[in-house]
Formats: sequence, C-alpha cells, structure tokens
Amino acid sequence: MPSITEDNRHDNESYLVFTAANQLYALSYHDLLQILDAPVVTSLPLAPPSVRGVIDVQGATVPLIDLRILLGSASLREEIADLVQTVAARRQDHVNWLTKLKDAVYHDKEIMVQTDPHKCNFGLWYDRYETSSATFTSYMQRFDNPHQAVHRIAIQAKELMARGQMNAAKELVHDTENTILKGLLALFDGFEVQLKRHTHEYAIVLQRDGRTFALVVDSLVVFDTFAETVSELPLAARNTQANFVTRIGRLAGSGTLNDVLILDPDLLHTAALS
Repeated sequence: MPSITEDNRHDNESYLVFTAANQLYALSYHDLLQILDAPVVTSLPLAPPSVRGVIDVQGATVPLIDLRILLGSASLREEIADLVQTVAARRQDHVNWLTKLKDAVYHDKEIMVQTDPHKCNFGLWYDRYETSSATFTSYMQRFDNPHQAVHRIAIQAKELMARGQMNAAKELVHDTENTILKGLLALFDGFEVQLKRHTHEYAIVLQRDGRTFALVVDSLVVFDTFAETVSELPLAARNTQANFVTRIGRLAGSGTLNDVLILDPDLLHTAALS
C-alpha cells in the first residue's frame, strides 16, 4: 500500500470499478456513456494491437480498445487459450500416468509414478489457480476428490503388490481406468466449455470532448464512491499503468481499503488511437 500523503482527500464523485488482468481499475461516471454486454466486434486490418476493432453504439461506429493489451498484459482471449492448452496437457499427463502404473502392475515392476496429488504438474497448477467466478470455482472444486483418489490408487496398488496380491492390484488399476480416471478425464474435457461459459467480457463506452470509444474489461465490480483518493502510485503501478493512472481510490469493503487505479480516458484514447 502506498503511504498516505498530504494530498489525501475524500472524493464524493462516483466511479465504476472493474477488473482487467486481476487488477482493480475505475473510471469516473462523468465519462460513462453506456455498458455493453460482450458486443459484436468488427476487426480492422491495420489497427494497432490494442484496438480489437469497432462496435456499434447507438448507430455509431466506435473503436473498441482492449485494456489488457494497452496495459501490457495478454488479452483475455489469449489467457483463455493458454489455460485450455495447459489443462489439455495436464489431462494427457494423467492418461500417461495410468499407462505407466498399469505397466508396473502388470509386469511386476517397481511403481514409480507420482503418488502425491499436490506434486504432479496438475496439482501444482490447481493449488494456485484462482478465479473470480463463483460458479466456475464450483466447477473447479469438482476436480479435487477424483484427482486425489486417482493418485491414491498407486499407493494402494503398491501395498497390494507388496503383499503378493498381484491379481487384486491389476483389478484395482483396471477398475480405476473405467471409473475414477474416466470421471476425472470428463472434468478435463469439460474445462474449455465451462471456462468460456463463465468468462464474460464487458465493453465500457466512454465519451469525452466529443470523442467516443469503448474499453473491453474482464468484469464489473461496483459503482460507488471512494473513501479517499491519493496521488501516489504503488510500485506495482509505476510501469505501464503509470501512463494512464492519475490517482488511486480507496474502496471500502470487508473492513479494509482496497486500492483502485483511477484511469484517465484522454490518456487511454491517445495511447491506443494516436
């Protein structure tokens, strides 16, 4: 948190608070014209990277700026593609894992597969993954039990083999392939559809000095006033964001004050379209 400076002041102005690349941003309500729900975009062949295209706003053609790209982050579409690719690779890991376990059990070899669900590549990713969507969080939580159960099978198979119960170990692995693993793979297969279903962009249409343009953002948070505003930027915002941020708003919530970066529409428009 930046230190409180002499320019601290209460700001009675209302702001729209939203997210882009896991950061809170805000725009003054004075500049807001409209909020659109995932509008249809027409691409422009020679547009700058941060300009996704144009959209129709009340019969007018308006440029749509991808705020993530303008701020130096990957677009949400790129982030989704990377997530889908990552999860597809982790799915294949578990297919390969069971193949290796079957080979060890059926040929009386030492079991060398990972038995800790928190240490496989998926477990390492899964334990760190967060999403702001409550419904998608619920879907992701469904991975936990079958994923842990799959890895426990290797421990159980090793114990059966140690007791000389080879047929029981083979039957265990066979049943796992057709029950627990099958259910886990179904969750992997549904990931892309669920992710896209619960990932929703918005276009914030702004108008200032006769210029109209729109920003595509990840999610809308709240329309509110700030408890206070300050001009000193935190260290994390003193790179690309510093080109567009004029102040920080302190948003009260759950007994704490959350920093929100207040954007300047003129600076955004100039950077994206000049």
